[in-house]
Amino acid sequence: MMKMIKKVLAFSVSACLILSVSACGDTASKTSTAAATAAATAAAPAAATTAAAAAKTAAAATTAAAGNADYKSKKIALLLAGSANDGGWNQLAAESAKAVASKYGCTVNTSEKVATTDYESTIRGYAEQKYDVIVCHGAEFLDVSKLVAKDYPDIKFVNTSSFEGQEPNLSGIDFGSYQGGYLDGAAMGLATKTKKIGIIGAMEADSFRAWVQGVTDGAKAMDSSIEATTVYIGTFDDALKAKQAVKEMAQKGCDTFTQCCDAAEAGSIQECDDEGLMNIGYVADRSNLGKSVMISVLQESGKGIEEAIDEALQGKLAAGGVIMAAKEGIISYTDYTGTYKDLLTADQKAKLQTVYNDAKGGKYISAAK
Repeated sequence: MMKMIKKVLAFSVSACLILSVSACGDTASKTSTAAATAAATAAAPAAATTAAAAAKTAAAATTAAAGNADYKSKKIALLLAGSANDGGWNQLAAESAKAVASKYGCTVNTSEKVATTDYESTIRGYAEQKYDVIVCHGAEFLDVSKLVAKDYPDIKFVNTSSFEGQEPNLSGIDFGSYQGGYLDGAAMGLATKTKKIGIIGAMEADSFRAWVQGVTDGAKAMDSSIEATTVYIGTFDDALKAKQAVKEMAQKGCDTFTQCCDAAEAGSIQECDDEGLMNIGYVADRSNLGKSVMISVLQESGKGIEEAIDEALQGKLAAGGVIMAAKEGIISYTDYTGTYKDLLTADQKAKLQTVYNDAKGGKYISAAK
């Protein structure tokens, strides 16, 4: 701004000097005088425009600051069935909630390892304390979320891994459960040699059933003769149960496994390592848990959770069901990893890439699509 003002003053001084010299009536001097005057005239609006732009930017910054100030009194509650440091599903939600709170300078409180018997009392406790947004992370919370939400219509409830919400204030968010399962199963269908695959889920809830159905359909799309066996271990953190599930299914001929059970996954992947079995990771890159992981399907729900909480705080998140998947950047594959990174042929890898491209184009959203 000061540079522009200096330029205007320079032009003005220059014009005055030229006018003084040209008093004898020389034509060239008159021409110079006109040019200088025009330059000074042009510079003044430019300086004014710059000043206006600067003022507009400052006003926008002030408005943004005021907007964030409006959210500083807001409170976000997050309920987790597992640990907030499980390195997977629950940790993603915890980090996403913190990111939104940091963005707006508001409060976030997290209740982790919430027992089934404590779902209602915990959710209702936050509602009684007038939290603005209450996020229940996982399909297992949905029935209780519905029950409590209807008693607090002025509070926004968000339930992840859910295919439905409830008017007027409950949003159910599904992060491509079926589609992620389909990509998972396609990789398993190409990898298995015995044509028998094993699937391990934490619990038999809607999102897990959709994932299992996706795994089965994806595998059979590669080879219709493939048999899929599923075991629900009823836990998110007991690695020994996941390990035992692999052992039992391996005895029935399964040679390729996948799992969706958070911290317990370390057990199933370790068993695959020990027994020379193949594994496909899910939710996050599981290659760090063992060399048996050939590839992982990423379910980057953190992006979706952050967006959902952000919109809920702003009052923009509609009630009902919302699906976020590959098209929204939530579902994808990692690179090939571990002992079996070169197991698939070039043609098989190309086939798997085609499956992903189709998913990104909007396919495999549900069993009907």
